[in-house]
Amino acid sequence: KLSTSPLLGCHSGAPRWVTFSGWYDWGYLLKLLTGQPLPSNLYSYDRLLGALCPERYDLRDMLPRGSLDGLLASHSVPRCGNAHTAGSDALATLELFQLVAAPTLGAAAAAAEAP
Repeated sequence: KLSTSPLLGCHSGAPRWVTFSGWYDWGYLLKLLTGQPLPSNLYSYDRLLGALCPERYDLRDMLPRGSLDGLLASHSVPRCGNAHTAGSDALATLELFQLVAAPTLGAAAAAAEAP
């Protein structure tokens, strides 16, 4: 059952979720998991989402200009497969995240852990 999966919740093994313009995707996931209408305001929506997926990043927020294909090209990240197919878009999003965001996030986490 997805609602009891280790993919969700605040725990030491919680995954880092990465999306590209993923707010609608998060909304569908919340409705699926809760069986309830979405919260009526952004604060409640973000709080509920944070309880289920606490470590999440949206490349659209980090790179606000350009399409996924345009950003891949500008960062010389090759695409595997056709655009707008789930596997190809997911891999492209992850590879772009690892190139532009993960190094910064890793450095920030290491700095926070330093004595």
